Amino acid sequence: MSNTRLVLHSLVWLCLFIFVSLFLGQMLMLGLLTFFLNAEGAQMLIEMPIRYPEHRYLLLAGLCVSHIAGFIIPSFFFWKFMDNKIGTEDLRFDKKLPLYYALFTVLVMVLFIPLIGWTGSINRALVLPEFLSNLEQSIKSMEENAENLSKALLVIKGFENLLVVVLILAIVPAIGEEMIFRGLIQNKLYALTNNKHTAIWLAAFVFSAMHLQFYGFLPRFLLGALLGYIYVWGGNIWLPILGHFVNNATVVVMAYLAEQKALGAEATRNLEEPLWQLALLSLVAGGAGLLWLYKNRSQPAIVQSQI
Repeated sequence: MSNTRLVLHSLVWLCLFIFVSLFLGQMLMLGLLTFFLNAEGAQMLIEMPIRYPEHRYLLLAGLCVSHIAGFIIPSFFFWKFMDNKIGTEDLRFDKKLPLYYALFTVLVMVLFIPLIGWTGSINRALVLPEFLSNLEQSIKSMEENAENLSKALLVIKGFENLLVVVLILAIVPAIGEEMIFRGLIQNKLYALTNNKHTAIWLAAFVFSAMHLQFYGFLPRFLLGALLGYIYVWGGNIWLPILGHFVNNATVVVMAYLAEQKALGAEATRNLEEPLWQLALLSLVAGGAGLLWLYKNRSQPAIVQSQI
């Protein structure tokens, strides 16, 4: 069997494995909620979480279980037992990580936040053609459900609550999603295309599409590409994990500060929908940071393999 067919075969198996794992993760979450509530209560909590603030911690626990079961455990299992020609050493888990690389990753992510936020405002302003009006209504309904879930989870009353939310909405997703999308999918796409840029942007597309949020597609697409380049040029999977954490934790901390009245309405609005001038400055400054990372790049993180 040719190398291309081997890679395709492995990629197909990986996609099937991910979909099954995500389904099982959702079932575990539903089972946990049903155990503590009941079937009807679990369904109502999922559909209208903002109405049941007393069950926020239970919902957070369910999301945590779902993500660990759907992303973290399957990725390790796939690397170890189903994809033995690409060992975990290829993902640079145990490679020494210089402190300045980590600090520069944090800086680059912070610099790109306004640009990513601006693309989000552009994305939300998109209107589908009239003949797709029914599809647009369905998409808006899904977006409204996702927004209600976010609002419910980001009502952060105290510092202890902040730590819990950061753990579940920033740390756990950063580890699981980067292991899957950068560590596995991006590596395989490079083995298939032999072009790191194609692999990065294709993996970013899959990363954004998997979230099933049309009006958040562009910012996630850009975020995925940024994390992909950080992974390739940084040579260590912990760098995109750190970058992903910074992105998610920023959202959580901003919500906490808003809840504590530490941010005014105007400041919150400027953070959510930055001016194009700030987005342009973000592009220039963040691009300069990425250029530094490229010029000081480590041993390539993407390893072309046989499978």
